[in-house]
Amino acid sequence: MSNRRIAGALFVLLALAACAERPVPSLVDGPAIWRNSIAVAEGEWQRFGGQVVHIREEDGGEVRAIDPVRLWEDDYKAYEPLREYWGLIGVDDFDSWSDCYSDFGKRCPWQLPWSAVFISYVLIEAGAPPSVFEPDAEHWDYVRFLIRRSKQPDAIFEPRTIDDYRPVPGDIICKTRAGADAPCRRRPREPRTP
Repeated sequence: MSNRRIAGALFVLLALAACAERPVPSLVDGPAIWRNSIAVAEGEWQRFGGQVVHIREEDGGEVRAIDPVRLWEDDYKAYEPLREYWGLIGVDDFDSWSDCYSDFGKRCPWQLPWSAVFISYVLIEAGAPPSVFEPDAEHWDYVRFLIRRSKQPDAIFEPRTIDDYRPVPGDIICKTRAGADAPCRRRPREPRTP
């Protein structure tokens, strides 16, 4: 499609939007964010060496092994990615990697639980705007935001329970550490049309 046709189509859409009696939902593409989040997560997995945790039963217990071991969170090559994750939510007051190993009491990006900032990084890099996903250092904070936002006409995440939905790649699955099933499964859905 030519740039002239695209510009014409945008003009028509904007003109129609201006005439609408109700607000037009944002044009956030939920399925694209979902696909992009898978690609971003896989890219970060490769950035950390593509490690795989093997789990097997042995002598009545569960044994976990990483084979081969590639990159740990406190390795030099992991320092910058972790700073990027934290930087997304405005935390950037870490000591240098060399300082982290020269003295106790230094502030290092791997010392804080970073799984929530990782999820935040993946979704923001995948294209989720702050209006539909609010990055945070706490899982429960962004989950609570998604639950509240799910009632809005332009929401692209929908809460589901594990009993009524089978998760697929790209979903955000939440479970409390205590083992209680939390009603906070998410899946991107198609944007609603006016």
